[in-house]
Amino acid sequence: DAFIYGGSYLWSKGSFYSMSLIIGVSGDADAVDGLTGGRYSYEVSGYFTNSVIGYTFDWPGNGWRFDLRAGLGHYDVETDRFDFAGGGGTIKGVAEAWSASLTGTLFTLVDYNGGTMRPYILASYKNVFDEDIEIKGDFVAEFEQADDFGKFELGFDYAKGMLTYGVAGYTEFSADETTIGARLGVSVKLQ
Repeated sequence: DAFIYGGSYLWSKGSFYSMSLIIGVSGDADAVDGLTGGRYSYEVSGYFTNSVIGYTFDWPGNGWRFDLRAGLGHYDVETDRFDFAGGGGTIKGVAEAWSASLTGTLFTLVDYNGGTMRPYILASYKNVFDEDIEIKGDFVAEFEQADDFGKFELGFDYAKGMLTYGVAGYTEFSADETTIGARLGVSVKLQ
């Protein structure tokens, strides 16, 4: 049970743009330990922020364009202290990190059936640095995960009137894990 709030700001001039967003979270979490069956209830609070600057270039020939963007992000999330199962004391979770990313998207715009279709291919690299994931209290532990992440995505969007439809297939990967997935979406533009 959490309250998630935030805001974003977008500025553009010609082919240059920048965007910043911040998302805060505050609330309660409930969890069950799969080994001991212990139940935990604790408060969670923190924020996630990301800023991006980018430029869209005309790709030579056939109306294709290339969008290049760089991003810088930070998150800081923590729990309050809570009792560990089986009388093992109290613990508190803390996670904080910075990240830097570079993303390139090759796309074109096609008029189709009274709307605009945008097929694209995207490649992205992200480095996470100054990461700190810890459990503090009577039981202490630190966790580490890969610092470098990659992503490839192939998809298209179709905008007509107030609605935008999207479909994409993607893979995200690091030294620790790989994800292959698909995304379907619909959004409504109110202005």
